[in-house]
Amino acid sequence: MAVLVPTGTRRIQNVGSGLLLGVSAMSTADGARVLQWGDNGTADHLWTAVVDSGGRLLLRNSNSGKVLAVEGGAPANGSRIVQWSDNGAEDHRWHLRHGGGDTFRIQSAVGGRMLGIAGASTSQGAEAVLWDDNGTSDHLWRFL
Repeated sequence: MAVLVPTGTRRIQNVGSGLLLGVSAMSTADGARVLQWGDNGTADHLWTAVVDSGGRLLLRNSNSGKVLAVEGGAPANGSRIVQWSDNGAEDHRWHLRHGGGDTFRIQSAVGGRMLGIAGASTSQGAEAVLWDDNGTSDHLWRFL
């Protein structure tokens, strides 16, 4: 089943915590950590899905203009998620996988691991990481 890519600028909400994907301290720097935070209306909580020529997604942050990336391009469990200037690297590419209902899994094009929250935390400030898909709700996301 083909997954429709959400259009326009959206907030990305973690199903497990109800918190939004954002950038630490609203940073605009390469390498700034991506984490979850309560909805306070800031532009770092806004993302636009852009499809590349290979049908993969880039998730571009509205505040910084940078894309969701895997720190150091390493696809291991626990690899931190950061924002980075799009330079065409594979670790900037993602696939959407239907998660049931209105939810999605966001899968890295590098290594196939899922975007999740460290320790499946429900706390503000918990870091986004890659992890094997183990069925936990921190691997499920909604585009609001």
